Amino acid sequence: INLMEVVYRIQSHDFVPILAHPERYPYLYEEPKLYEELVEKGVLLQVNFGSFIGQYGRHSKLVAEKLLKNNLIHLLATDSHRPNAIYPDVPKIVEYLTKLVGEEKVDQLTTMNPEKVLNNEDIEIEEFEPIKWSFFEKQKIYKKWGSQHNSSLTTLFFYCIINTVVIVRKSFKYFAMEVL
Repeated sequence: INLMEVVYRIQSHDFVPILAHPERYPYLYEEPKLYEELVEKGVLLQVNFGSFIGQYGRHSKLVAEKLLKNNLIHLLATDSHRPNAIYPDVPKIVEYLTKLVGEEKVDQLTTMNPEKVLNNEDIEIEEFEPIKWSFFEKQKIYKKWGSQHNSSLTTLFFYCIINTVVIVRKSFKYFAMEVL
């Protein structure tokens, strides 16, 4: 089973998939067209605040910024599994993001869209720009993973888990998934 099959299965049950921290999956950022395909299929991308300050490495920071600038992020989250892990840094990260894309966009990703998820309302998928890595960006990405990483989605297996989503109604439409 591959990622697109998982997306299809989730959507066949009338859920909207939310992919957690897509900036951290090498097989996605090595094939950036996959981000576009996922979003075109209605998958929402949820990026971690910590990625913008390098908490998960410079590769995740580079990818998170590219996803943001290309309008491929729908939600921002802490991905915090323990108290106070990232929370003290959120204000400075929000300030940084505001400089990159403006206050309105940051408010949409941090407040408006998460409220829509909790209220079971639709999130509009806006136009986005295709991701194109520069020569130097590719060097940074492949330097870490090199040939040791097989990016073929047909050989990868995906497992979905409910990721920090409280289902408050039987008709709840969002399904958060993490690729393990």
